Amino acid sequence: MKKFKSVLMIFIVLIANILNTLTFSTVYGEEPTSEEVQTEYSPHAKYILMEDLTSGAVLFEQNADTTFAPGNLVKIVTAITVLENCSDLSKTVTVENGLLDGFDYNNNYHIGLKYGETLSVHDLLAAMLVHDATDCAIVLGHSILDSHDDFVTQMNTIAVNAGALNTTFTDTSGLDTINAKTTLRDMKCITQYALQIETFAKLVSTEKIEIPPTNKYSEPRILFNINQFISTYYSTAHFNGNIKGVKTYFNNEDDCGNISYYKNATNEILILCAKSDSDETNIYSYNDIEYLIDYVHTNFTTVTLIEKEQFLSEVKINNSSSSERLLLASDSKLTYKMPVDYDKSKIEQIIITNNNIEAPIKKGEPLGKVEVYYDGRKCGEVNLIAYTSVESSIFSYIKYIFFVIVDSIYFKIIILIFIAIFIIRTININRHKRKRNK
Repeated sequence: MKKFKSVLMIFIVLIANILNTLTFSTVYGEEPTSEEVQTEYSPHAKYILMEDLTSGAVLFEQNADTTFAPGNLVKIVTAITVLENCSDLSKTVTVENGLLDGFDYNNNYHIGLKYGETLSVHDLLAAMLVHDATDCAIVLGHSILDSHDDFVTQMNTIAVNAGALNTTFTDTSGLDTINAKTTLRDMKCITQYALQIETFAKLVSTEKIEIPPTNKYSEPRILFNINQFISTYYSTAHFNGNIKGVKTYFNNEDDCGNISYYKNATNEILILCAKSDSDETNIYSYNDIEYLIDYVHTNFTTVTLIEKEQFLSEVKINNSSSSERLLLASDSKLTYKMPVDYDKSKIEQIIITNNNIEAPIKKGEPLGKVEVYYDGRKCGEVNLIAYTSVESSIFSYIKYIFFVIVDSIYFKIIILIFIAIFIIRTININRHKRKRNK
């Protein structure tokens, strides 16, 4: 009987363990609710371009060469035009009567400029870039050069010089959404151009500014950056300390976008998106930029293709007092943004060196270059420099000159002429001898 009870207890314990296991399996195996389902994010923007500024690698693109109305992005070029044509930003400007007639204060960012109000060019520029003040863009376009038309002409010249060949600007504020056009690839070139200007780069990354009192306002105006990556004044949902500007745009609920300059310890990326949408709670171009940043971190890695002062080749040198061969090294480091699963076998180096290299040679003297390709696409190039100095030799120089002369076409022609003269003279001498013998 005791034996039967023992067996029964073991059986009960086993059944309990099995049921317990089944219970846990059922709990963890339940289908998640709709709130728990994690779906892959799909960008709302129809046009996207993302480029690594360090290497020039295009990390993602979609309709990057399709034209669209630039809207507020025009103000990037307006700012460049001001900065290149006004050497004194403390210069004051007065708002002309009638200049802002018809301006829609309800649907555009502005600082409430009044006729006859006097402000510095710097304050107008700062308000335009930080607060997207359209009234300031209009005033600047009519104040810096002789006319608005001259200003717009200069804007288009700057765009071409920056490499934007499919862009046309027609105003300084971006209100013209019919005749103006650009592409993301063009705006990438223009933005890179603008970021090289210190004042521009500083303003587009500024959280807030203060416009001091003017002859029309007795109190200062505090303006916050409308870019939610830069300032938390309008929303705390998207602030990112690694985004250093640059510009948002909003033409309507179905046409908004963003250009963001993202920089951290390992990345320096320009991300552009256009033709995104919005609703009552979201401007989806912000979500698009955030997704693209995560996309880079997940799918790309920075690869060092060439180290600085890496030995890559050697060349023959003439007129050397010592060795006839010279080592060449890279003058700088070359990195490139690669897919995380890149194939090393597809990396190719093409070394190009100068011809007829002669001593003396100074250490660090450029004597060629190396181009690096991945899967047929150029990743960049670095110069090849002399790793050591090489002194010249008089004997080697004489020897070199001798062989240069001997190897020259002119020397060969002269030798052929002498041979021809010798043959003709020999023939003539032999002919005269035969005549005398007769």
